[in-house]
Amino acid sequence: SFVLLFLVSGLLYAQDPVLTISCPASADDWVTITYYADNGCTPDGKTSVAGLPYIAIHSGVTIGGSGWQYVKGWNDTPDNITATKMFPENGTNNYKITFIPREFYGIPASESPTGINCVFNGSDNDPAPWASEGKDPNNTCGDFAIAFADCSGTSIGTVGQGAIQLHNYPNPFTTATQ
Repeated sequence: SFVLLFLVSGLLYAQDPVLTISCPASADDWVTITYYADNGCTPDGKTSVAGLPYIAIHSGVTIGGSGWQYVKGWNDTPDNITATKMFPENGTNNYKITFIPREFYGIPASESPTGINCVFNGSDNDPAPWASEGKDPNNTCGDFAIAFADCSGTSIGTVGQGAIQLHNYPNPFTTATQ
């Protein structure tokens, strides 16, 4: 499976990635989400998740334009504590998790999710798990919103063209983010 790491955006804008998702991505594909904690946002009053031996993804899906459906709370059950753990790759602060969204979130076949909403925390290795948090630096330190894409498109920017839209990179020509 080809992994789209948004290197195109990184090269064009000379920015480091914050969050990536493998491509293609859909509710029924294996997806890998990588959070680059060194580049993420740490909300005021919190500490960074960077440097922790593992972190957790707290997430849900977007269905019918509504985010945070079928939430997989990292500590809702003992099984979720294990299922939501993300480990760093090769001594970096780049944390990865791989799953099939429909199975991971328990989404019925009658539902059609279009993306994933997520934030990251210190999991059970942090004495106060939400004291450490990772969020989207280009969404006013808010939640991440990842749109699924089939990756068959040829341009960056619209879901209809197969691009994955993240509030991930600042536009170098304006103060707005895209």
